[in-house]
Amino acid sequence: MDHAQPPRRLLPLTSLRFFAAMLIVIHHAACFFGFKPLWKCPLDQAVSFFFVLSGFVITYVYYRPDGLKDVKKFLMARFARLYPTHFLCNVFLLVVVWGVFSLRRYDPLSPVVFLNFIFAHALFPLKALNFSLNGQSWAISAEMCFYLAFIVLVVNFHKRWPVTLALSAALTGVMIWLGWRYCVMSPGPLSREIAWSLGYINPAARLLEFVFGMSLALAWRRLQGVKLNFWLATIAELCAVIAVVTAFVYFYDVFWVLKKALGGQESYLHGLLTRWFRHSGIFPLFGLAILVFAFQAGALSKLLSHKVFLTLGEASYSIFMYHVIIRFFFEKHITPTNGMALFYAYALLVVAISVFMTKKFEEPMRARIMRWHAKRAAARAAA
Repeated sequence: MDHAQPPRRLLPLTSLRFFAAMLIVIHHAACFFGFKPLWKCPLDQAVSFFFVLSGFVITYVYYRPDGLKDVKKFLMARFARLYPTHFLCNVFLLVVVWGVFSLRRYDPLSPVVFLNFIFAHALFPLKALNFSLNGQSWAISAEMCFYLAFIVLVVNFHKRWPVTLALSAALTGVMIWLGWRYCVMSPGPLSREIAWSLGYINPAARLLEFVFGMSLALAWRRLQGVKLNFWLATIAELCAVIAVVTAFVYFYDVFWVLKKALGGQESYLHGLLTRWFRHSGIFPLFGLAILVFAFQAGALSKLLSHKVFLTLGEASYSIFMYHVIIRFFFEKHITPTNGMALFYAYALLVVAISVFMTKKFEEPMRARIMRWHAKRAAARAAA
């Protein structure tokens, strides 16, 4: 790729973000709206899809063999992408949800709130901190840690990717082992909570998925010259979708086989390993789907490149961040007499608000922050 030229947009991958975000919405809504059959589908693994996709896209856009050309601009772009919506959601939760409706109670001056505002709440193995305020934002905290790690990981990644991938896998194992050792040395509910956070929430335990996405981006860069026939690409896309859907549907059959193979239910290590698999186990299939759709050569890619899906995909971050806040009000004021009809209304409201906020708040704030950074950089260069 010519680094002087802006990278070509991977339109289907933008659209796929919408479907992943909606899986998270359904996962968090299943209990309230009564979707009992979906409890056996690991829909929360869509977070893993975002981690893999993030590693893939960041590497595709920013990769240079000698490292990032402008680290400050990279970090500012990531900050501008994530922070305005994170900040707005937290302020809304503190002022409206906590202050007016008292649905949840947080002291605005507490360390928990401070760590959440600075994207540090995934680093400490405490459930009350990990899921503080806008609970799912722990994943955004992890993403920010991945971006910081990317600054180092990207240097000569084309030479070191096998070692980096192996080390990130080993790091996941170390985090699970640390959780196990803590449970053994200090058994009890708190130790199990800490161990769970170390193996599921902590960015070190999830870095493997991000690095896997980086490795796929490197492989894809080398395959860009390959021209896929339309029908062959369509078959590949269908197979990728079927593989992911099958993994969701039959995941628990494999999950229980794994649990039985690893030993009895009394083993802490057994529980931590199976729990990691429960939350992250199908990330290689997500990577396969991302790699296939990155070619943008099949019928599904053409469909996903439509502006409607692109608009929805661009709103995926807002969907991810706003949907629980909207659900709070549903739970407070509405009785789910007809779960499916109510869920449709809820989902449409989430999507509508998210698209609106993306166009009217998220994108303008991102552009404003980047313009401010560009002016400062120009002023420093002229000084």
